[in-house]
Amino acid sequence: MPLKRGPATASPSRLRCLFVAVVAGTLATSGSARGACPLLFETDTIHDRVAAVHPAWTAAVDRAHGELAYPTPALRSWLDYLNALQSLSARTKIESVNRYVNRAEYVCDRDALGNPNDTWRTPAELFEFGGDCEDFAFAKYLSLRYLGFAADDLRIVFAVDAISRTNHAFLVACTDEGQFVLDNQFATYLSLGTLAGYYVPLYALNEANWWTFPPP
Repeated sequence: MPLKRGPATASPSRLRCLFVAVVAGTLATSGSARGACPLLFETDTIHDRVAAVHPAWTAAVDRAHGELAYPTPALRSWLDYLNALQSLSARTKIESVNRYVNRAEYVCDRDALGNPNDTWRTPAELFEFGGDCEDFAFAKYLSLRYLGFAADDLRIVFAVDAISRTNHAFLVACTDEGQFVLDNQFATYLSLGTLAGYYVPLYALNEANWWTFPPP
């Protein structure tokens, strides 16, 4: 369901600048202020060519940029909310973004493994129509990039729930205080270590790279 917030103040040109910066990878790193994210599960194998292997992912970033020519009220409200977080700490940004995006409607309408035939929903689409776990993770990823987190400090992780054996996706954010999970299945953000054994990671990605993990 659409998110309801106060009057929008972000202009279309301001919104377009957000995604130009995301695609170009030139957003500032204030807010995360640390180097590249360390190994998440101690078994990461890094790959490049993310656009060739995961075209749906890179196409979603491009589509999110393009739709800002006609920003929806929900999209404007999202940017207004993020702008109010700019001066806050990294953990407060993580907490606030997780809570805001989790208010969107969950719609279980396709496989969560992000296969090439899968279409990611942009934040505007998520806030208007709902979406599944990878769409929530995508909106949180773009939110934290806007708030100054470097791409190297963020990864969308695709995994299997070790209990239900269902596919799932969530965002991991790295800060000087640790690695935190933003997951639509939890009301608050969590330390990555608290989920040990809960998920079996399959692969992860950000704008530049993707990672694979050996099968259990």
